[in-house]
Amino acid sequence: MESMNIKIEGMSCTSCARKIEKEVLALDGVSDSSVNFSVGSGQFKIKNSDTKIKIHKKIKELGYSIPSPINDEPAHSKKEIDDNLVKFIIAILLALMIFSLEMWPLKNWPNPRLNWYLQFIFCTPIWGWIGFKFQKSLLRFLRSGQSNMNTLIGLGTTAAFLYSVFVTLFNDYSLSIGLTQQVYFEAVGFIVSFVYLGQYFEEKAKKKTTQALNSLLQMGAKHATIITDGGLKEVSIDDVKVGHTLRVKPGEKFPVDGKIIKGSSYVDESMISGESIPIEKEVGESVFTGTINGDNVIDYKATKVGADTFLSQIITFVEQAQNAKPKIQKYADKISSFFTPLVLIFSVITFALWFLFGPAPVWGNAVSNFIAVLVIACPCALGLATPTAVVVATGRASLKGLLI
Repeated sequence: MESMNIKIEGMSCTSCARKIEKEVLALDGVSDSSVNFSVGSGQFKIKNSDTKIKIHKKIKELGYSIPSPINDEPAHSKKEIDDNLVKFIIAILLALMIFSLEMWPLKNWPNPRLNWYLQFIFCTPIWGWIGFKFQKSLLRFLRSGQSNMNTLIGLGTTAAFLYSVFVTLFNDYSLSIGLTQQVYFEAVGFIVSFVYLGQYFEEKAKKKTTQALNSLLQMGAKHATIITDGGLKEVSIDDVKVGHTLRVKPGEKFPVDGKIIKGSSYVDESMISGESIPIEKEVGESVFTGTINGDNVIDYKATKVGADTFLSQIITFVEQAQNAKPKIQKYADKISSFFTPLVLIFSVITFALWFLFGPAPVWGNAVSNFIAVLVIACPCALGLATPTAVVVATGRASLKGLLI
């Protein structure tokens, strides 16, 4: 069995991660499946390279994408953060305009009927454009039964928006059937606004969780000086092979692991051991990627390169720790997976109870409470708190020399 680490884009919550885990684990040749929503990555134990193709195909069939190797930061990460912020600003400005018409200072201006039409105009782009991904999640749920945390937001805002539109456009008829003469355009505006604000902070938190790992990656040298028959030659670190003889000048980083064949020097190995005092290295002793040469020129022979170096092994350990889920995270993920359909059931029960036993007007009260349950019950914090804490803790600990 071999391990396969990949980056996965397009997940909106831990329910998405659970779905990918379950579907991939069902494939032939996959013995273990773990997907971490916080860092947007998946780790699988597979039989052979043919299984890799199956996993890629299955993930794409589920509606997600695999952009790059796990060590690469998603290319769209900064763009997505900026988009969330821009959409929040637009949505909150429109929501405040709706609020001023609904509550204060323009309540019932210029008259109640026209006031509702103005709210309808300002709310439509929030619901149909800015909140489109929530409505898209709702449509996916109606077609396939697959839900996530965005499904609740889509269902709640859609119910509030369509109810308000119906009361606005068919006011006389809505009054005749007992609907509450109240619109919820401002609720739709503020819900979508604050969800985008929350997702803006969420994306920033997810980006920060990978900074510690990126810091480890930056510790390695990007170029190396090889000693050849024709003299010294500077090459990319990717071109260094086991057996090459390299030269490191004072103040430079050792580009790969190896053994000293000429010279002696004090080497700063604090990035490995945490010891700030440089250690004297002589002929025959080992040096490691990312450590810093002190006061003399060192020639040494490469013994480990690429993924086999000590620094790469540290990074691998950190990645495995971030992808491995402790019991508490598995428990939280399990709850999140059935939380959304459970909330939908409770919403329908709430509607039925208010409709059958609630005070008049029954339609208005039933719809209002149905929407309230949907909107308030989004389990984003439940799904994000534990995995984010695990990733941040393991990443920061690795910078202190503690490997989990």
